Amino acid sequence: MFEKRKAATAACSFKPLSKLHLQVESAQHLEIQCKTILLIAFISTPTVASFCIINYLSGHEWLALVELMSVLMLLPCFRLIHHPESLSWVRNIMMFNAFMVYTCVFIDGGIAGSGIIWSLVVPFFAFLLMGLPVAWYWVGLYAAINGLLIALHFKGHINLPYDDSSLTYFPAAFIFFSLIAAVFEVQLERLHRSHEGTINELEALRGNLELHVESKTKELTETNKKLHMEIEHHKNTSSELEVNKELFFRAQKMESLGTLVGGIAHDFNNMLAGITCNLYLAKKKSMENSDVVEKIASAEELAGHASEMIKQLLIFARQDAAEMSVFSLSKTTKEAFKLAGIAVPKHIKCECNIADDELVIRGNKTQVQQLVMNLINNARDAVLEMRNPAVSCNVSMFNRDDDFHQRHADISGELFAKLSMVDNGCGIPESKLENIFEPFFTTKEAGKGTGLGLSMAYGSVKSHGGVIEVESQLGKGTAFHVYFPIINMEAAALIN
Repeated sequence: MFEKRKAATAACSFKPLSKLHLQVESAQHLEIQCKTILLIAFISTPTVASFCIINYLSGHEWLALVELMSVLMLLPCFRLIHHPESLSWVRNIMMFNAFMVYTCVFIDGGIAGSGIIWSLVVPFFAFLLMGLPVAWYWVGLYAAINGLLIALHFKGHINLPYDDSSLTYFPAAFIFFSLIAAVFEVQLERLHRSHEGTINELEALRGNLELHVESKTKELTETNKKLHMEIEHHKNTSSELEVNKELFFRAQKMESLGTLVGGIAHDFNNMLAGITCNLYLAKKKSMENSDVVEKIASAEELAGHASEMIKQLLIFARQDAAEMSVFSLSKTTKEAFKLAGIAVPKHIKCECNIADDELVIRGNKTQVQQLVMNLINNARDAVLEMRNPAVSCNVSMFNRDDDFHQRHADISGELFAKLSMVDNGCGIPESKLENIFEPFFTTKEAGKGTGLGLSMAYGSVKSHGGVIEVESQLGKGTAFHVYFPIINMEAAALIN
């Protein structure tokens, strides 16, 4: 698939590349011509100027005058040669100039009669300057004029400064040197075309290489993106596995503690039943002794409290089913907060923010009230020593997000009633946060806490299919967040 696409791309790219090659070829050919003409001008101008002086001193005044005119005609070429549009004019001017000088040298003879020899340079100059086939016209014209001059010499009309043998062999020599110059020019053009062909091939290879490099770069970029995505996915999976592993171990730990507490509570409940029964019988037989009856009544009251505690422990261990009903968490929280607020000192600022929405849940109303009161009592104890103590209770609707799902993948549902209890108290050390929901664990001083409040709150929330979370910083405060699943809002009609 990739090879076909690359071949199609390369085929499409050759059309503009061919135009580009023609442009490059034309530009290169023009540049070579400019350099060649500039080189000829640089060599010709001082050479002609030198011969102008020599011929003048040697008595060839009119030839020196022609060479001076030639130098004056060459000087503007140095300026025009830098303008590509004037290149054709420059070549014609230089060729006409050379034609005029060499013709005059042939007629005059120059120094020591060397003009006939200098005439043999004309074909090389013409082919090098004008190229094929234009140079043939100039060579032919020069040969015709020289042939006419030689013919006039042999007829006695003019007298050329050469012997007859030199003039007889001159046409053959001129033709021979013209052919050599033409062959030389053909070889130069062949080398030039070969050079241009090599450049074009290199340009084509460079274009194909750029396409190949671009395609490979895109492939590597896509591969790199995929690799980064896989690495990120692996990191997220690893972190999610670590979180789930930690939650699993914590759940196992709480389940083991629940089993232990449930077994102890059952045995203790059986013994308490026997104690309560014996107390009832002793009270019945001691009705005449009021002091004994009073003591037995106190013992019965303590036994009742112990029975309630055992019941809460059984609920924590999920070995005792609580009666469930549909009720409003908003109203229940408001009532519990008002009831628990009686035991909160007046210098502690208490706020209760309840959402306007009727948040309906299914659960045990007594347990939820006990949960709210336990959280308020814990917040109260945490802020007693603070300078500006404050406790805030907030109830609002919570829409499940990805972060919540990652923390609690086993909890179903989308909408939850969120109960938050926030204080600015002393806070809980991070090392103890994992243990606060364990039975009989407390951060309070000895004699100020039983260690059952949060453990029973944990069991109560779990029995409601909810979640309890804690956030805390030493010296800044603690926040408990409880999430209860919201039932169908149509069930709110049951409250009324």
